[in-house]
Amino acid sequence: MNRSNINPLLILLLAFATIFRIEAQDIDNQHVSYPFTKKSLTTLQELLAIPNDAKYPNDIEKNVVWCEEQLAAAGFSTKRLETATVPLLAADYNKKRKKNHPYFSIFISTDSQ
Repeated sequence: MNRSNINPLLILLLAFATIFRIEAQDIDNQHVSYPFTKKSLTTLQELLAIPNDAKYPNDIEKNVVWCEEQLAAAGFSTKRLETATVPLLAADYNKKRKKNHPYFSIFISTDSQ
């Protein structure tokens, strides 16, 4: 390996980690947020287990279906937006939202590049 290819920041980070022994924090399973965090991580693992290569429309379809199911379970209504390749998914949280009440949108991409 050519020395000029080594990132100086990486060397600094490794040195810092070695000197100060960076360690993961203990998990406080008694904390009020623990059950929610554990469930969220399980849900994230489910999503990450679905193949998501954008070159394979069937993989993306599995992601869209999974997202539709998860969003519906959380109280969102969803709508597929068809494109020339794979569908996009729009979701709206209608509960207790008043007409003309401000809202925001979030964009999430589940396909890998």
